[in-house]
Amino acid sequence: MAGDTNLKQETRQFFEDAKQGLAIWQQATDILDLHLARRFTFFHFIDLDENRMSDVFAYLLNPDETHGQGDLFLREFLSDVPLRWLPESDWSRVSIGREVITSRIENWNRRIDIEIAFQIDDSWVAIAAENKPWAGDQDQQLSDYARHLESMYEGRFKLIYLTPKGEDPSEYSITREEREELENEGKLANASIRKWADDNGWLKRAESKVKAERVRWLVSDFRKALIESLPAQEE
Repeated sequence: MAGDTNLKQETRQFFEDAKQGLAIWQQATDILDLHLARRFTFFHFIDLDENRMSDVFAYLLNPDETHGQGDLFLREFLSDVPLRWLPESDWSRVSIGREVITSRIENWNRRIDIEIAFQIDDSWVAIAAENKPWAGDQDQQLSDYARHLESMYEGRFKLIYLTPKGEDPSEYSITREEREELENEGKLANASIRKWADDNGWLKRAESKVKAERVRWLVSDFRKALIESLPAQEE
């Protein structure tokens, strides 16, 4: 009987201590949130759909945009997405496009999500990205993009197929044979939104180097919103 009484007392004391510890933790959390607003993100107030996501990527990658960080984001991006025709630091002009029309092919009304074109002397090379966070492929979509870019940049391009985990495009969008040929030529590659946003990705590296606090918080919020918007990782 004495053993049962001691066990009950110890159990009661355990839960009392746990309750007190929880209260202290909640107080500490409230104080941190008061000063740091750790759970706040601007992206809770907008719908981070495919177009908004692409808009933010294009904004950050543009050296002339109002973030004021010059080519910081672009250079961190290029360290993860190299373009073999691009000199390491020597280009005279960069042009960032959104919803770029495929004007060089018969199916001219397709639109490439993001296009980054670099002028080298009198010619141009480009990286284009098709952002697919949720939606599926369209018929011959990547094949059409590749044909347009081939004509536009005389073969000096890389097309990025951007998905949550870096999945392969479907054969509905591009045949396996064409995909493998472009991959072997360095003209097509998969990329993972999650990897771009995680602690080892180019967004995080750029965030750590941003000089303006307001921009640093924007990038931090964007990374958080990207990860939260994606399907949960499988264990």
